[in-house]
Amino acid sequence: MALDGRLADIEQFISCVQRSGVSEANSVCDDVLVLCVQVLAEKQDSADTEPLIKLIVDTGRKVSCGSSLLPYVLRLPQIVTFFNYFCLC
Repeated sequence: MALDGRLADIEQFISCVQRSGVSEANSVCDDVLVLCVQVLAEKQDSADTEPLIKLIVDTGRKVSCGSSLLPYVLRLPQIVTFFNYFCLC
């Protein structure tokens, strides 16, 4: 599907797996999505990768795929400090 650029089909497949009740569904879906992103990146279709990256659940895998979420992940220590200061007093 990734080789043919069928992103809607990939998204539908991921949705079906997540609703199926399979144990470790998030991990399985993340594995599939990372492979699809890699295939698209090799085809130079990096613009098509962002919708798939957004479907990845594991933050580490998102970052490794070059997601635009990196600035938010880098700010996590600041957010945690803010939360601890104002919410756990």
